[in-house]
Amino acid sequence: MALFRTIMNTITGRSSEPQSSGGMDADKIPEDLQKLELVEPGLARKVWDYISGAGDATVLSTLSQKGGALNGGGYVAQNQPSPYIARRLAFADPAMPTDALVRYVQVLTAARQGNLSSLREVPATDATRPELRVFLAELKSAHDIARAKCKDTPLPERTNDQLMEIVTGLGGTAEDLFDIVFYKDTHYGSGKGLELRNRMDLPALVRAEPEAFLAQNGRLPIPGRVRLFEFVTSDDLFDTPPFDKMVIDGLGDGAK
Repeated sequence: MALFRTIMNTITGRSSEPQSSGGMDADKIPEDLQKLELVEPGLARKVWDYISGAGDATVLSTLSQKGGALNGGGYVAQNQPSPYIARRLAFADPAMPTDALVRYVQVLTAARQGNLSSLREVPATDATRPELRVFLAELKSAHDIARAKCKDTPLPERTNDQLMEIVTGLGGTAEDLFDIVFYKDTHYGSGKGLELRNRMDLPALVRAEPEAFLAQNGRLPIPGRVRLFEFVTSDDLFDTPPFDKMVIDGLGDGAK
């Protein structure tokens, strides 16, 4: 049985019998969304209908006004039961339909009501869409959870094309993705976005999107630009156009 189906059965509380639509049961509201009933009766059903493709996007406006304790991208203790753990492992599985994942992330972002303060694991510049930060925070957490809890069952891998389909679905670009992955500033603990390289083929993605990578030299703070230089040299891109010119013309001076 696909890992996604197993996890979605956990989220929805169903049996493990095969389901259509990637294992999503439109009749059973996931446990993490059930908390929305405390915000407004019937809201959980409306939100799950939207995620499942049967509702409309007006619920996002409701969530942005009323909020909801969905902890999108926030801290989760790995040693305690949590409905967020199952959701995050589902997000990490490429079997989850992209359109449903995008709508789920939109829901989580709207429920944050613009408060991104708890997304400390994935800092970024203000130019980056909050939806993308929420998704990548969930993805990073899934990797950490799997490493601690699922050592015998590693997370399945997404291709870079699959990842970029999600990024663009959330209104982002490769430039935004690199912003989060390579971001680093002077605050303690910043820069953990580079751990996301475990969830993508980062060298191949950089080679496929060189202009988006080069743009980070004018977008990131100096510690992040130093990280670009370190990446270029450690992944044997130093002598490869156009990365060699970036190092010579800009990054080397900016990193001093």
